[in-house]
Amino acid sequence: MAIEYIPESFTKDLYIKRTNKNFRFLDGRYKKDDVTREEVTAIISAGALDTKMLVDVGLGNAVGDYTDWTHVKSYDAYSIWKIAVSTYAHNAINQVYLDGGPLLYMGQAASVSLSAFDSVQFYDGSSYTNNTTEAASEEGTPFTVLAGTDDFTYIGDAATFGKIDFAFSQWGANVTLKVEYSQGSSVWQQLVATTDSLVDNTNNMASDGLVTYNVPGDWATDTVNGVTTKYWIRVSTTTAPTTDPKSYYLTPGDSAYSLLSLSNRQMRTEAWAWCYYNNEIYVTIPNTGYSAYEGRQYITSASSSANKQNFFVYNHQYTSDYEDSSHAPRSTTPNTETLTGTKTLTVTDARMQFLDPGGAGRKVLLPAEASSSGLDFMIFNTADASEDLTVKEDSDTTTIVTISQNEGGLPACNGTTWKGFVGGIT
Repeated sequence: MAIEYIPESFTKDLYIKRTNKNFRFLDGRYKKDDVTREEVTAIISAGALDTKMLVDVGLGNAVGDYTDWTHVKSYDAYSIWKIAVSTYAHNAINQVYLDGGPLLYMGQAASVSLSAFDSVQFYDGSSYTNNTTEAASEEGTPFTVLAGTDDFTYIGDAATFGKIDFAFSQWGANVTLKVEYSQGSSVWQQLVATTDSLVDNTNNMASDGLVTYNVPGDWATDTVNGVTTKYWIRVSTTTAPTTDPKSYYLTPGDSAYSLLSLSNRQMRTEAWAWCYYNNEIYVTIPNTGYSAYEGRQYITSASSSANKQNFFVYNHQYTSDYEDSSHAPRSTTPNTETLTGTKTLTVTDARMQFLDPGGAGRKVLLPAEASSSGLDFMIFNTADASEDLTVKEDSDTTTIVTISQNEGGLPACNGTTWKGFVGGIT
């Protein structure tokens, strides 16, 4: 079973029935996921297993830490806010949730502020205009992107790129966007949704937003208006605009500002988004509404502490699941070793240690208790003579077990103390 489409032709009764059916399905999946998560948590806890992902990490949603949220930038209808996260490792499956619902993940940013393309050239069918400076200026003079079917805007950079951020001073009308890349020697190939994953969030330049695509494998450098050795994209329209799109800026879509550049459609449907950069999570939050709803439905950079607390603590909850950068998976390959001195074990070392003292008694030092909760080792003394392995805690003070020739020992830690036992092996 899956979510079923609801056609516009449905009667009211059919609409209600199908909607209720979909709600029941979603509620069931949600409850099933809760059970599955509870079961996995129990397995991990019972087995003292090390986990790769941190789950349900609260993001500034308590009275004591909502002030960790920092306002970054305001746009019409929404703002960008950020919060620092610890031990975060980038992973495409990382997720941020608002009140349990996932935000749209836009990826890992290369910077916070807007960057610039090496060259932006407008061609009107007969001559070029160099718009490179204006394209990089967020508050600069607007420039025409397209005015007719013979026009092109060329976008060039020394490295390939897969995102272009458009911010318009005047949205276009009757534009049918065409996006092409150069294969070299002025040979142009169109990018399309089916084979190149082209996504136009500007809706044919009728809204601010990103144009994204997979970087082509046969993209080659070329020359445009005397600008050499750049990777070029050119945009055009196959229909004559009734209103010419004019841009405030046109930049690479890899900054936090660009990745979180929302289209009108995304704002209308409340498709709020997030991205990550340099140990901080960035999210989009609405910043307009009826004043009575401030702190409930929206906040601004000027919102009072009470309204910010209401928004982040009492009315909404931001949480995240992400990969733990401090996670170091334990080796599963048994270690066989002839010792020449003291053996110091770490939390990532293999559980099974086949150790030959190598002609004399040796010490084996265990990891610190604080980092070893639930950890154990199976240590086998494989000596060919009467040589002991003295297993001690990390400070080399307390002996946990002494393992003689042809014996095995199992030291285990509860997070504060190591304990162990010894037995014969065959």
